[in-house]
Amino acid sequence: MASNSSIEALKGTWDYVNGDDIGDFLKEIGVGMVGRLAAKGIKPRLVITETDGIWTLRTETTLKTMTLSFTPNVEYEDTTPDGREVKGIVRFENGKWIQKTVDKNGKESMITRWIDEKDQQQIIMETKIQKINEIFQSGRHKQAITDIQTLIEESSADNEIFKAYNCLGTYLNLMGQHNEAVEAWINALKLLEDNTGGVEKFNEGQLVEWINITIVLARTMYRQGREGSGVSHKFNSVCYTASKMSESEEEEWKKERFQAAVKYYKQVIDKIPQDASETKIKIRTELAQALFTSGNFDEAVQIYEEAFNNDGDPTWLYKAADCSWQQEKKEQAYTRLQQLITTDPTFADAYQLCATYFTEKNDITQADEYTRRYKFYSWVPKFCRHIEYNEDNVLLLETIQSDQALECIETTLTADTSKRSTEFLAAICYHHYHGAVENKAFQVLEQRGVASEGDEREFIGSLLMHLIKKHQSICTIKGAASALAGMKYDELFDILANLLPQDLNICFPMHIPNALGKLGDRRAIPLLIKMIEEPTDTQNDNSDSSDDFLLSGGTSRLIVECCLALSSFSDDEKVKEVLLNGINKEEIREACFAVLAVCTEEKKYFDELEKILTDGNTLDHMVIEYLQNNVNKSQQIENLLKLNEALLVKKQQKENVDTD
Repeated sequence: MASNSSIEALKGTWDYVNGDDIGDFLKEIGVGMVGRLAAKGIKPRLVITETDGIWTLRTETTLKTMTLSFTPNVEYEDTTPDGREVKGIVRFENGKWIQKTVDKNGKESMITRWIDEKDQQQIIMETKIQKINEIFQSGRHKQAITDIQTLIEESSADNEIFKAYNCLGTYLNLMGQHNEAVEAWINALKLLEDNTGGVEKFNEGQLVEWINITIVLARTMYRQGREGSGVSHKFNSVCYTASKMSESEEEEWKKERFQAAVKYYKQVIDKIPQDASETKIKIRTELAQALFTSGNFDEAVQIYEEAFNNDGDPTWLYKAADCSWQQEKKEQAYTRLQQLITTDPTFADAYQLCATYFTEKNDITQADEYTRRYKFYSWVPKFCRHIEYNEDNVLLLETIQSDQALECIETTLTADTSKRSTEFLAAICYHHYHGAVENKAFQVLEQRGVASEGDEREFIGSLLMHLIKKHQSICTIKGAASALAGMKYDELFDILANLLPQDLNICFPMHIPNALGKLGDRRAIPLLIKMIEEPTDTQNDNSDSSDDFLLSGGTSRLIVECCLALSSFSDDEKVKEVLLNGINKEEIREACFAVLAVCTEEKKYFDELEKILTDGNTLDHMVIEYLQNNVNKSQQIENLLKLNEALLVKKQQKENVDTD
């Protein structure tokens, strides 16, 4: 079929090729679950014809054939495949077929058809709420909130109003307007319950929606009670403002929030289906925490003990002991703590509470011993299973925590290649000992991993993988990723691929491109090239939100680093093409010249870098670091570094003179 932007191009027979699941659209317009399941997997054939101005759309499937005839711009009546009576109208605008329908409940939907540049018919199905969601997701948050509020005021369809209230609550919550979000969600629940006659009369879909809203409502109110009225969460930022309440009013407000959270948790917990047992357990433990915080200790203890009996997690015993402690039932709390320590001898907080117990009894010897164990086990990460509590390890830890830490790594831990020593190195990295101490620990781990094989190599690799997954600092990710890349650890690639587009923080970069280059897995080539040619957007010009200022230069830094990382794959033709094209782009030209100079050793690329310097411009710090790492490859690299250093000195001298 010839390409044509006019409506005439839609005439003909069209076979289904592919498309997104339309389940969400069907659910939005009120199609029941049975109807949605029936529609899933059907691949219809469409036949579009026109005679004397009357258009016909015939939809053929293996189940049935449906026909719609209409005159453009004239309202028609129709019955949908699932039996809903609707009124509709089709308009042809700018080469597109725009079909709008509304059912007897006021639920509106729109289907748009057109022919793309590949001569394929494209179809978009959307409702008002879906369109508003797209507006919100594009960053136009205030407009979306205004639009959804207007929809609530103007719609006559209860189901649509319910969904709109739910969306409004979600928008407001993301914008940090938690009180208003809570009000919207409460309105959504009330509307749903009133229209159906109560929770017991919900169908399956309504019950799921009710459960989801009730859970998020309980969680939001619990967080408000815990943090206070002056704290709000706007997307990924936490905002603090002075409370307008008096201290007593604030405490009463928090108490009301906790009580409301408990109410909603209790409402939802018995309605969660039996086949969602994990969700039910999670919500029960959240309820227990809300009960604990609101002072309902006996109920909380009952839930914690049931949870421990179900999965054996000692955390529940500790929480139960804490409840007893808060009730001044100290002996009962101590008994539970001893049971906990028997279950898990590494549970640090149990030793701390036991130390308090013996301090109150004036048993200083026992209190000191429990304090010592607490300090030891609170430092040793859970994934380190070969560091036992004994005098030698306690003394070693004291050395690590002193100003002799670096010397300890260079001598004691480097000389000892046992699993215990390796875990001590990993624990140092886990706790993020800044500077030389952390860097040396990662260096020894990498060297040990490179030299090992079999089970020993897997042991070291698993420790480093734990550091990435359980990190307490971006620097930990950076160090562990670099060490694993040096080991050529196969499982690392997928993690780096996921982290690459997130590596946008200019102040605290993870240096994922460096790790990909160091790993040398050729699957990294398209990832790095895509990041260079299609950089990740960190800001939306239409957004009314404030993006983190730390991301402002992150994309530029990431692109330059990706160019430098391509040096590991300089034999690839596509890589060469990208680098050659890059020398014409101001943002990456230095990096591309540097990689081409180092990898080809061609004089013309060194000359271009030298020209940048002789024109009085110092090289980008990442380019300088790259050249320093390759300085042994060429005298020309050393000359460039000297020129750059001389220029830096000259600029510093000028700044000093200007200051004087």
